Amino acid sequence: MSTMQAAPNQIAPKSRSSVDDVGSPTDLTQAHTATAEEVAPTFIPPNASIQASAADEGVTAWHSGQTVTAMWANAAANNGFAAISGLGWRRINPAEETAHQTMVALLSVAHATGGKVNVRIEADNLIHEVYSY
Repeated sequence: MSTMQAAPNQIAPKSRSSVDDVGSPTDLTQAHTATAEEVAPTFIPPNASIQASAADEGVTAWHSGQTVTAMWANAAANNGFAAISGLGWRRINPAEETAHQTMVALLSVAHATGGKVNVRIEADNLIHEVYSY
C-alpha cells in the first residue's frame, strides 16, 4: 500500500479527483471588457414619459426633491447610472473614482429607502453632485 507523505513545510498535493471536482479556471486573457458607451441600462424607469428637462437641453441645473427609481451598474470601472424621477437615466460622473463611489452610495440608499435627492446635472448630462435627505 502506497501513501503520499509531504515533506516538512510542504503542502501535500491534492488527489486528482478533488482537482477535477473544482473544474478548470477560466482563461480571462481574451475577455472583452465593454466600455460605458457599449453598455448602458435599457430598463425604462417609471414616469418615462416625462423625459424633457433642462439637462436634456445641455443646461446645468439642480433637480430638487427627486426620487431614485432604479440603479444600474456593471463591472466596468465607474460605470454607474441612476434613474431619476422625471429625468430618466443619468450616468454618474465617472471622472473621479471616490466621488463616483460616494454618489452611487448616496443614490442607492435613497433608492432603497425611498428618500429624496437633489441632483446637479451639468450640460454633459452627467450627475455631478448629489444631496440626499
